[in-house]
Amino acid sequence: MKILAVYRHYWPDTTPYATLLRMILERLVEDGHSVTAFAGQPSYNGSTAAKRPWHETLSGIDIRRVALLPERKKQRLARGINVLIFLARAVVHSVLVRRYDLIVANAHPPIAIGVALRIIRWLTGAKYILHLQDIHPESLAEISASKKGSLYRLLRRIDSGSCGNADRLVTLSSDMKESLRERQTDLPPVSLINNCPQRTYADEAHPQAIHLGSADKTKLLFAGNLGRFQRLGSLVDAVKYVNHHDKLCMTMMGTGFLAEQLKQRADPNCVQLVDRQSLAVAHAAMRQADYGIVSLEPGVIKYAYPSKTMAYLSEGLPLLLIVEDDSELARLVRKEGLGVVAESSEPSGIGRAIDEAIERRDEWTIERRRQIARFCEHRFGAERMLQAWSDLISDLDASAATQAHSTKAAA
Repeated sequence: MKILAVYRHYWPDTTPYATLLRMILERLVEDGHSVTAFAGQPSYNGSTAAKRPWHETLSGIDIRRVALLPERKKQRLARGINVLIFLARAVVHSVLVRRYDLIVANAHPPIAIGVALRIIRWLTGAKYILHLQDIHPESLAEISASKKGSLYRLLRRIDSGSCGNADRLVTLSSDMKESLRERQTDLPPVSLINNCPQRTYADEAHPQAIHLGSADKTKLLFAGNLGRFQRLGSLVDAVKYVNHHDKLCMTMMGTGFLAEQLKQRADPNCVQLVDRQSLAVAHAAMRQADYGIVSLEPGVIKYAYPSKTMAYLSEGLPLLLIVEDDSELARLVRKEGLGVVAESSEPSGIGRAIDEAIERRDEWTIERRRQIARFCEHRFGAERMLQAWSDLISDLDASAATQAHSTKAAA
């Protein structure tokens, strides 16, 4: 098949999906497909990655990049204009430059990417897969003060149409799949393919160490986007509820919308914030930490799945989990003994969970951490994910061939 992947922040940009998409596309090239990636220059969160050629072939993938306006995270007008430019260029490319059998796209930018895919399908007949890392606008509504007004209902109707017109939807958890089913009945087949830990393509051979705390401290690590979905304000506020305050060191590694606010809010005696690091440095920190923090605002777990979970587990790092108790992820952590689950997402409940984590620190022996890493490879390994994508594309290819044969016979 001739396959086009549309995602602005393709590798070597710094979003986790940038690397994940490269892994998937490399597999599809190995499967014999002709694969093109349509992207922009590396720019996510002020990425310092070197500018790439506008047109290059990498690992058999034909990569086309388009020029966009300079922007920063809080420059909403520039970001909105770039969304329109990027998607318009993607439509023009798909319609006038080269025709494709299949379009694969992450659901980013939310809502708008689905509209672009429907336009491409209408003009060219190409099939499309929506790879739902998050479900919008529901996930945003969970953290929004305005919640579910007329704009929300309009955006939900638009996104429901995009999902309903897709040939396949790919989502990350049973919670997300159930949320889609509750939203609409006109769904195409939904494949549950969770992500795997990121592969390192280009990083330091000997990464610089980040000091997470002295040996007598319980070292908690949050590595990821410091954004509004992660309940980070409650996390730093929880420190004052911790009884074993003197035995705690929490590191928050990353950049994002709340970074400056968190620096002002956090207790410097036991919480440190460091900028986003390379994948190699982040994984070195995971090997040094006692727990990896996975936290989401209430309600968000129904519409997203925190992929940092797999990064932590791949290094044998136990979890400090702050999500709903009845979620798929909380049940998994409890069943497999992968860490500590907070009983509440309020600061007091998180504080009690941190105390439990401190008290249980000695449980996580070298052998127990090896068992966690082996579990991660079995449950979330790269080959599992890539084979699922191979099977999905093969199924679509076979369906298209059967349909073409039936049409020809009828004629």
